[in-house]
Amino acid sequence: RLQPAQMVDTGELPAGHPPVDAGAPPARADGTPGAAGLRWNTPEGWHAHAGNGSFRVVSFHVGGDPADAEVTITRFAGGAGTLLPNINRWRGQIGLSPVAQISDQPLDTVQVGDQEGRLLDIADARADDPSRQRMLVVLLTRDDIAWFVKMTGPHDVLEEQHATFVEFARGLRFVAEES
Repeated sequence: RLQPAQMVDTGELPAGHPPVDAGAPPARADGTPGAAGLRWNTPEGWHAHAGNGSFRVVSFHVGGDPADAEVTITRFAGGAGTLLPNINRWRGQIGLSPVAQISDQPLDTVQVGDQEGRLLDIADARADDPSRQRMLVVLLTRDDIAWFVKMTGPHDVLEEQHATFVEFARGLRFVAEES
């Protein structure tokens, strides 16, 4: 079983994934567009810090305890592979087994700015396990760039933050990049 410290999104692609261009450098932690062309409103209780990799635009720590949740926004120019391998990679990050087909992992739609994205709620269903993890992922493609907005952490924290996370994703705004 993965421990929370092992669930950090490194921005690395799964084995066998073709290389992608990271594109523009990351946005600033305050949500101003920087070179990434993305703006957001940081929810109360979320603490932003600039992305720490070539793919990560920004990260947020949610809550006051290091064991609380993390939200990341990553971008991959040229796409990031097909959906099923990504779903199974995310499931593995929280200690769940892979699914055989996309329909085995429910997907909803969510409006993100001016376009539709997909929302996954990947949860460990063992209610009797206090260490169970959960992941919420909003994914969309815009101008040949795959965007992933992920929240990962303890199931109970994500249950509390679910509506805030969805509203955060809905509020993302793509803007013309500054020159």
